[in-house]
Amino acid sequence: MLKNINTALESDIEAIGITQQIAKYIIDSRNYFNGFANIADLDKLDLTSEEKSLLIQNFLFEPISSVQIKINDATEEDLQSIGIDAEWSKYIIDSRNYKGRFTSKDDLNTLELSPEHIKLLSDNFIFEDLIAIPDEITTDRQKIGSKDF
Repeated sequence: MLKNINTALESDIEAIGITQQIAKYIIDSRNYFNGFANIADLDKLDLTSEEKSLLIQNFLFEPISSVQIKINDATEEDLQSIGIDAEWSKYIIDSRNYKGRFTSKDDLNTLELSPEHIKLLSDNFIFEDLIAIPDEITTDRQKIGSKDF
């Protein structure tokens, strides 16, 4: 099954015979243009006909959903849809289930993930920083709740 060019890692692009420098250029361009909607978007890039041909033969060109979901609600399938393979997706979900919910992007640094995986997760999912409710708000709420209206 072909991978979507919009979720491919640099290593995926290199694996089809594209140099590391050009693979990085493709990823940077994809991020700049907010993804490739179709094959014609390759015309925006300074690529050789051979490089374009390799990309067209080896990747799907379909926009990915612009709706982001919360990292703590993500399934293995959600992680795979952004280009993280099945083994790493399972590891991330298992880590979340074992260690507890992610509270910020910094929590990703506690996992044994590559910088590419961390960037994919950070760019494609919503992270909710948990904020403690100050005691005075809780106290005020309790006072209001105890009043007779």
